[in-house]
Amino acid sequence: MIMKQITLLILLFGFTINIYSQDRREEVRDKIESRKIAYLSDKLDLSPEDAEKFWPVYNSYNKEMQALRQEMRPLLKQEDISDEEAAELLNKLLIHEKNILDIRQSYTDRFTRVLGPKRTLKFFRSDREFKERMLRGIGERKQKMKEKGR
Repeated sequence: MIMKQITLLILLFGFTINIYSQDRREEVRDKIESRKIAYLSDKLDLSPEDAEKFWPVYNSYNKEMQALRQEMRPLLKQEDISDEEAAELLNKLLIHEKNILDIRQSYTDRFTRVLGPKRTLKFFRSDREFKERMLRGIGERKQKMKEKGR
């Protein structure tokens, strides 16, 4: 009986930690997305009318791009693989890149109808800039943590 209770407590504790971890990831994702929305709104100088048209298109675009990234994430983590598996993975990566390009081409037309060509170009640049800033910030925080750990 005690063994069952201990096992149940361990499982419950593990489950709680997992939920907390998932909640924390969602919280971080939401925070990043909020910052991205503010960044893009500022860079694109969206009027309320523009924003009303732009954000649904952006949300659809972002959803498709996230789905592609999620699809590739497990494949990129593979390390100990054979030459055959590596060749297959390279092919999948090329297909993945083509899919990204297809989505961007498709959405370029939609963004251009809403924003015009100049601001559509600015959107793609600003989207990339935001990602680069986030990655740079993450790298700097990791470096600071390493330095503190010494």
